[in-house]
Amino acid sequence: MHIFDERFTTFVAYIDGLEAGGQLCREFSDWLAHGYLGGESSQHWAGLICDRFFRDEPKTATFLGDLDEPASAPLVREMFDRWAEFLADRQGT
Repeated sequence: MHIFDERFTTFVAYIDGLEAGGQLCREFSDWLAHGYLGGESSQHWAGLICDRFFRDEPKTATFLGDLDEPASAPLVREMFDRWAEFLADRQGT
């Protein structure tokens, strides 16, 4: 996998592009909602990750696209950790 940079938004776009119109990202969103919220949500999986990461931060109008690579690193780690858990659960391991 070749990614132009390591910002969270770049990874989100890459994964969504690979999965365009597919079921896997929708299942991931549902899985995250149940894990993070204990129920259903119509929110995109990236939004769920961001809300969880920034839950203790004051609500501001910061755009994710404004986060540089160092600021995105914790979100990217969270994303990959949750994807690995999701895929393991999905495979029943």
